[in-house]
Amino acid sequence: MQAAGLGVKEYRYLDTKTLGLDFNGLIEDLKVLWRLGRPPVARSPASGQNAPPRSVILLHVCAHNPTGVDPSPEQWHKIAEVMREQNHFPLFDSAYQGYASGDLDRDAYSVRLFVEKGFELFATQSYAKNLGLYGERIGALNVRRTTFSRALSSHTSTLR
Repeated sequence: MQAAGLGVKEYRYLDTKTLGLDFNGLIEDLKVLWRLGRPPVARSPASGQNAPPRSVILLHVCAHNPTGVDPSPEQWHKIAEVMREQNHFPLFDSAYQGYASGDLDRDAYSVRLFVEKGFELFATQSYAKNLGLYGERIGALNVRRTTFSRALSSHTSTLR
């Protein structure tokens, strides 16, 4: 992403003390208050840098890599609420659907919640693991939009 000229920030996710989700840190980082004076970083799990409005936020659908820690349904609702408040654009990554709970539908909860709430979003799906195509870079990019022109014009400049 940085090679493409896009700024990359990381939000807090894993609480290393509890080995659970640092939910409060994650929510704080998704909010608009930008901490000035911190440079963009490629890897900093506890960076504490807040995302500016209209950021593209990468979210793992389930079986978060590398932690294996996923938000609860209630936490996903709060994440969606903050994403809506800040006008963020969700980019979901799904590489392990069916591996987290053993149920494909249950593991798709987060994406379906965002769609139900009316978000436009991108959802990527890797087939390397689910279809046993290891070593092959095969998958799909799904675009959920409310209107074609709005989806492209609203976020194309963000993705350039």
